[in-house]
Amino acid sequence: MKKEFKKIIAIIKAAPQLKSQFFIALFLFATGAFCEFSSNLGNTGILGIFACISTIYQSIMQSNGSSMVQSSAAAKKFQTLYPFIIQIPYNIIIFAILSWHRVYLADKPLNNMSATCNYATQCSLIILYSMLIFFSIIFQIISNRFLVIGIIFMSLSIVPIVISISFVGLRMQALLYRITSTNAVIIGYLIIIVGSLLSILLANLLYKYPISAHVMKANTKA
Repeated sequence: MKKEFKKIIAIIKAAPQLKSQFFIALFLFATGAFCEFSSNLGNTGILGIFACISTIYQSIMQSNGSSMVQSSAAAKKFQTLYPFIIQIPYNIIIFAILSWHRVYLADKPLNNMSATCNYATQCSLIILYSMLIFFSIIFQIISNRFLVIGIIFMSLSIVPIVISISFVGLRMQALLYRITSTNAVIIGYLIIIVGSLLSILLANLLYKYPISAHVMKANTKA
């Protein structure tokens, strides 16, 4: 595993516009963290935390055009394995932190919301966060091969979830009032695990298709 991480670091270093992407990732994470921990309810700022790891993933994908990757015997792993060695642990850790925050808020009274409604809202956000992670990692894989299909997929999956996160608490189904915080976290982890396995499978299935021109364009410019 240590050798795998060394390869990943070498790949990321070979990525074009590395410094700018690093600062973008850092900015997105800081913005997302600030929005999450300064709000009792959901908001679109949470996207920054999830978009942060996307820039790392994008760096690895852009590096596939470099001679170092092309000449490597493990060229396929650079697209079907290595990105997930960083992405999956990141998503699991981030989800754990976000879940802890929402479970903590679930027991805190809000002035404009009943205790029952607040509890259901926080549990709903936990599940919505896991769904956002699920569809985000699938979107990355699809859009890196087929940009137009990826945009359509995002419009039908990620956008509705983001809207739901922004307006959760205003109107919820009765079923959500029956979910406990423990069940919400378990369901969330199951969604992320399924999404992670599906993303690896999808990356291998789509490997035979060339990386989209919009991804490799950055490499060409650099």
